[in-house]
Amino acid sequence: MKGADEQYHRFPTWFEPHNVQEQGYDVSIGEDTNILSYTDVADLSEYAIPAMQWAVGAGIINGTGDGSILTPQGQATRTQAAVMLMRFCEEYVVW
Repeated sequence: MKGADEQYHRFPTWFEPHNVQEQGYDVSIGEDTNILSYTDVADLSEYAIPAMQWAVGAGIINGTGDGSILTPQGQATRTQAAVMLMRFCEEYVVW
């Protein structure tokens, strides 16, 4: 069985900055975002760091629990996924 990092690294995610940038959205907000204040930032896979910087900088992700952790190796609940999608749509989708 393949590890989660390998499996998800090959699966394209819509929230990755290069995918969103291809759709014409500004992803420069994540370039200066400091995610080092999250206590579990060391658990992030290297390939996920730019995407997480963008998502945090854009306000898509605010952390879990008291907001001090990202839980990068955890699983998002349906509610958490819905909130991330809602925040993305409110910020970037023109209706």
